[in-house]
Amino acid sequence: MNKKMMDFEVIIMGANYAGLAAAGELRGKRVLLLDREPIGGHQASTCALWTRVIEILGAEHAILHTLNTWQVHIGDREFIFPTPAHPISVLDHSLFCMHLFSRSDAEFRQETVQSIHENEVTTNKGHYRAPLLIEAMGWRGLRQRDQTPGQSYTQALETEVEVRAQDLLGNDNAFHFYFSPWRWGRGGGWAFPSGKTTRIGFARYKDAGKLTGPLSQLLDDYGLTFSTRQYGNYIPWKINKATTDGRFIVGDAAGQCLGLSGEGIRSAIYFGIAAARCARQALDGRSTVKETLDHYENFVKAHRRYFHLFSFLQIVLPRLPGWVLQGIATDLEQRGLGTRILSWYAQLFDVPALMDSAVINHKHVIRISRKMHATPR
Repeated sequence: MNKKMMDFEVIIMGANYAGLAAAGELRGKRVLLLDREPIGGHQASTCALWTRVIEILGAEHAILHTLNTWQVHIGDREFIFPTPAHPISVLDHSLFCMHLFSRSDAEFRQETVQSIHENEVTTNKGHYRAPLLIEAMGWRGLRQRDQTPGQSYTQALETEVEVRAQDLLGNDNAFHFYFSPWRWGRGGGWAFPSGKTTRIGFARYKDAGKLTGPLSQLLDDYGLTFSTRQYGNYIPWKINKATTDGRFIVGDAAGQCLGLSGEGIRSAIYFGIAAARCARQALDGRSTVKETLDHYENFVKAHRRYFHLFSFLQIVLPRLPGWVLQGIATDLEQRGLGTRILSWYAQLFDVPALMDSAVINHKHVIRISRKMHATPR
């Protein structure tokens, strides 16, 4: 190819939550942001996030609905876990992504990354070079590097129906989760309000099988059918390499999604910020590229136990008989443990705490980690 090689200080591959969060932390640097889709143009998830994270990012205008209760249905029984201190908000994906991009001054180019070699990136439109690369290309990027993923991806499919949650679910302040081993085996569904619509989806905890059947059954329970608006995705639930070949790996591309819940937006933003902070250290001459990569690797390692815990839960819980799951949920509800566990869960990957701090060295990382993840009394 006779296409000009262009130089930047940082190249971010992937304009998703992780890539956009990283770009926002590198304001003032010459950053190139690459993605095959326009910013905010491709929604692949439910796009729900803890409200306090949205507020610290200044993206309240992207909120469609706020929820403060988890309602779990197991077979013919339901269990309610209120979380008023830790609400979650459903977001307008496009508005949220555009807001994240507005926090940066990166140059965005809608191009498809074809190859990466050391500090050079080749796309379908040109060649680019930078001393620092951040890969945030989602689960597709992970699969390109991980040729033997095994059963390490959850499949998810969601549709958005033009019905208000108040009319469909009886309330508009709760996430509804559905588990029925008798009916669906190792998988579960959900339904929650999204402004004037309701989002209903299903996930299978293994990398096999179609989702249209069980999701159709869940929709049929409410007298509904698929709408034209649908999202599908693979969710990597086993933590993977945080650095490789001299570049930072963030978000789904590093398997930074929690097992069982499938949550990945909060962790993508969290580790995107961390990677960018480390990259800035090298650009400012405060450390070498190798040192910054080591700093980020240590930061991710300090959180691995949480990924391992939820991976373990995803392996074990979906295999339990329905009556056992009902017994566990009954105990959690009656003793108030469910709400306490959710409060602890809400503090994982604390973006506000990270934004008030700085990623400097391993000891500092551990100190932040212990503060953020202490179980509330």
